[in-house]
Amino acid sequence: MVFDKETTGLSCDSDFLQLSAYDGSTEFNIYIQPNRPINKTATTISGIAYSFDKNAVYYNGQEVKSDNLSSSLLKFIDYLKSLYLKLMHSTCICNLQLSSVQSLQAYKAVG
Repeated sequence: MVFDKETTGLSCDSDFLQLSAYDGSTEFNIYIQPNRPINKTATTISGIAYSFDKNAVYYNGQEVKSDNLSSSLLKFIDYLKSLYLKLMHSTCICNLQLSSVQSLQAYKAVG
């Protein structure tokens, strides 16, 4: 699992601009409308800009779909929950397969 985030700057009170995650098969990416101006260096590094007049986020000059922080974090939590459910499903299948192999080995040892 890989996580990344972009912010309006380097200070502790910077706003999130983007949240991304990748688990090897599914990707999560969301742009977030900031409440404060973006540091010029942050825009140079990330390619993300924001227009308060238009309430629009831009990535490399192209407008991208964005949402407010609360909604974005809820979507991110839903993404993480879906990964957890996939992990639990895979774990259950592996445990079931392991249990079946152990039962077969025990049966062969007795028989």
